[in-house]
Amino acid sequence: MKSKWLVISSVLAFSLIFSVSIRAQDQGAARGNLGGIVYDASKASVPGAQVTITGPIGSLSQTTTEQGSFLFSTLIPGIYSIKVQKAGFKVASVKSSEVQINKTTSIEVILETGQVSETVEVSAATLTVDTSTSAVTADISDTFFENIPVQRGVASLFYLSPGAVDGIQTGGNNPSISGSSGLENSYVADGVSINDPAFGGLGVWARSYGALGSGINQSFVKEVQIKTGGFEPQYGHASGGIVQIVTKSGGTKTHGEVGGYFHPLGMQTTPLNADDAQFGTVNKFGRYLGNANYEGDAELGGYVPLGKLREHLFYFGNFNPSVSNQYVAPAVGSGLFTAYNGELQRTKTSYDYAGKLTFKINDRHTVESSVFGDPSHTNNVPWATLNATDKTVNSKWDFGTRNWAVRYDGALTSTWLIDSAFTWSWNHFSEKPLADVTQMVDETNANLSGTFNAQGFGFLEPYDSNTRSIAFDTSKTYHFLGQHTFSIGYNWQFPLYDDTTSFSGGKFAIPSTNASGGDPGYGTATNPTVAGIPARRLSPTVQVVPFVRIWRFKTQPIQVSFFLPCRLSCSNREVDLMAVLLKVAEGITPLT
Repeated sequence: MKSKWLVISSVLAFSLIFSVSIRAQDQGAARGNLGGIVYDASKASVPGAQVTITGPIGSLSQTTTEQGSFLFSTLIPGIYSIKVQKAGFKVASVKSSEVQINKTTSIEVILETGQVSETVEVSAATLTVDTSTSAVTADISDTFFENIPVQRGVASLFYLSPGAVDGIQTGGNNPSISGSSGLENSYVADGVSINDPAFGGLGVWARSYGALGSGINQSFVKEVQIKTGGFEPQYGHASGGIVQIVTKSGGTKTHGEVGGYFHPLGMQTTPLNADDAQFGTVNKFGRYLGNANYEGDAELGGYVPLGKLREHLFYFGNFNPSVSNQYVAPAVGSGLFTAYNGELQRTKTSYDYAGKLTFKINDRHTVESSVFGDPSHTNNVPWATLNATDKTVNSKWDFGTRNWAVRYDGALTSTWLIDSAFTWSWNHFSEKPLADVTQMVDETNANLSGTFNAQGFGFLEPYDSNTRSIAFDTSKTYHFLGQHTFSIGYNWQFPLYDDTTSFSGGKFAIPSTNASGGDPGYGTATNPTVAGIPARRLSPTVQVVPFVRIWRFKTQPIQVSFFLPCRLSCSNREVDLMAVLLKVAEGITPLT
């Protein structure tokens, strides 16, 4: 009896110790699997049957196991046809079966007795539930969202998932998922994190303006998977949802598309504003009059028609320029109202681009590289206020992202998979005032214009960030008391973030002496002290994040993960993160 409780205690202790998962991302989420079982008419499994699948970059074949099963791993998402044949049976043909990211599409095929020369087309093979994951997910592929009315932009696809609603103040690009804030989601495209590193939103996020871009255009998206609950152990740093995006690839057939989208101002009515004259109030802050959007879209994909490369090298490219005009009216009686004759146009221009190369080494190994971004800029207009006295409140934005990923996916054996990736994410935001003068704010309300800027732009916060990462993941499937998969992964990240807050107006150097010519109290001329405490500057952190996950098919998954103690290195001291967390939990200030 005592030994029984010892075993139970050991299991519970193991579960507690290894139940924490941090920041490791599933790099394999850019691929999917296709498997199933082949039966005869009596529902007995058929071993040794040849199964051939044909998809975006060619055909693959294998024979069924003794249990009649087959499994094709690390497949590019898309539509696959399946052909099953064996002597003594008619050929079974499944015209289309869709493979989605991070999932195993399972089918059952029944062979009919007859000659191999005869073919039976199966319009819809029996689909079985994917039992390899307990996550609550919504899978939205281009075969679905291209045939329904959705708004422009990749973020509109997130709202097709149950549990995703408007994030209110976090903007339309950042939905609230499962009740969390819109800034608590994790967005990953082709293995690259496209979150803003400071605020957590999608793409570029500015403190003064919120969400400004998505980092990826919808026309480059093949599939979106939104995890709203039951995340696997390798997912971390998100209390909301996990949004996985995989982009389009080239294929054995050349395909392309040219399109456009036009939404002029004349196609909408003038929106109402809370302080319009018809409501009996005086317009104090300016009015929103409407918007107009114009987009062009061109894409081309296929194979490289050079000798043997036509069977191994595939490409896809996309260019999606857009112009968004916002029409506004300055406050009546303000200097801007006179300067712009009562109406002005705010223009944002984006040059979204994307490209991908896929090299098929052989049937088991592929190397892929993708790059995508959305460089954008605006014109010099008053983005901060519409009731100023002059144009010195005008500014111009320059922002956008550039994301690059190189990944390898392979199968060492039919049960041993491996993938690795290098990713580099860069995003930035800068704002340039039309006039670099000190801001003056009039709060007298003398002209019935409310609190307004008399001149100057005011608060500025440009930033620049680079995040590089290397990831590795391998999994092995084995049979012992059922079918199990053991997987282990490693993720190294190196983030650099440069953020500066300031105000418009003249700048001056910090004096080296006080008014009496003595020591001003600084540590050095370039490293001043604050309230007697030496200033500290954190150097970039390097995260080493191992993880382990274990699950079992045909049962509820048993998931295990672990992490090694990490330390945060600073320029002048080292902090044990675990010790800090424990002291915070005890109500003790750790950094004294």
